[in-house]
Amino acid sequence: MYFKLRVKFIIASLCSALVVIVLLVGIINLANYSNVKGEIIELCDYIAESGGVLYENEDDDFDSFDDRRFDFRKPPIITQETPYQTRYFTIYANSNNVVVGINRDKIATVSSDQQAVDYANTVIDSGKKSGFMENYYYTIVEKTDGSRIFCFLDCTQQLNSMQSLLAISGMVSGIALVIVAVFAVLFSGIAVKPFFENAQKQKQFITDASHELKTPLSVISADADVLKMELGENDWVTSIQNQTNKLSKLVNNLVQLAKMDEGKINMVFERFSLSDALQDTLENYELMYSSKNIKVEKSIEEGVCIYADESSIRQVLTILFDNANKYTSGEGHIRIELSKKGKQTLVKIYNTCESLTKQDVDKFFDRFYRADNSRSEVGGYGIGLSMAKSIMQLNGGIISANIVSENVICFSLVFK
Repeated sequence: MYFKLRVKFIIASLCSALVVIVLLVGIINLANYSNVKGEIIELCDYIAESGGVLYENEDDDFDSFDDRRFDFRKPPIITQETPYQTRYFTIYANSNNVVVGINRDKIATVSSDQQAVDYANTVIDSGKKSGFMENYYYTIVEKTDGSRIFCFLDCTQQLNSMQSLLAISGMVSGIALVIVAVFAVLFSGIAVKPFFENAQKQKQFITDASHELKTPLSVISADADVLKMELGENDWVTSIQNQTNKLSKLVNNLVQLAKMDEGKINMVFERFSLSDALQDTLENYELMYSSKNIKVEKSIEEGVCIYADESSIRQVLTILFDNANKYTSGEGHIRIELSKKGKQTLVKIYNTCESLTKQDVDKFFDRFYRADNSRSEVGGYGIGLSMAKSIMQLNGGIISANIVSENVICFSLVFK
């Protein structure tokens, strides 16, 4: 249990760290992408609106870097060095989309006019006015006479920078996650130690209390037997014996649960017929069901075998059949199904019952849980299903409960 608690703590720590790291890396890279994309669009639009040439004349009104913040005609990303850093090419077309001019002075990767025209034709066919194409961002500016300017801005450097940031942030995230894992492993023992000690003390208390209760219960049971022999049949003595038997059964169940939690229960795994085990257990309850006028239906596939501890699995079946007997009222209905689907073996036990809520079903396997409307009407202590869950876990199986309809519940056993 100590090891399982540590593993759960480590997994929880890593999952929390992973979520935080992914969010931070995502936010940083999205913010960078948004910022870079905005600058690219701004610069490309500016070139296109300036006639397809960035600072065509050397005597452009751009006296100083500080003055640009007062010049609202130029984007803030434009500096005196921008014309020497920017790679682009421009295509001029008339109103009929016929190319009338090409400017490739500021680009080296486009080696011919035909290559530039091909880019323009691709954009025309797409019907879009702006967007990304390969490593270029393009925009189209239409003049009043219907002619168009196609501006293609080379974004290789910006795209490489974004990819580098993504790669670096991913690598740093991986290193951070490893560091978190190391610290989680180192401190997991300290973190879970108090919970483990409390759980161990609780188990020890249950075990000790159960053993201490066995002696007085044995004495009470023996005294009741003596009284019955001396007084004969007596309602008071019978009541004492019944209650003593209930308490003895509860004590034995508590001891068994404690042993299961500590992994000290002896189990013999072997291949056996689940079909036979189901039939045998059902036969023990058919008389009880008949006395309550409960209709029983069964669809049990023959020859279904599983590899598990036969004794404990029969105990699970007994718990479920006993549970169905307690909670199915007169004139009720019980259905038992056994089938094999691929590598899985499935047992389903349906029974009618009083109206239940999902909250009740979610707590069915909690120890000592009983639905309020049944606590005073039905015998038991709400420990049977908890035992069934522990037994199924030890056998590598799964037990679950589902509300089929308003008054029908289904318990499922899955064996892999």
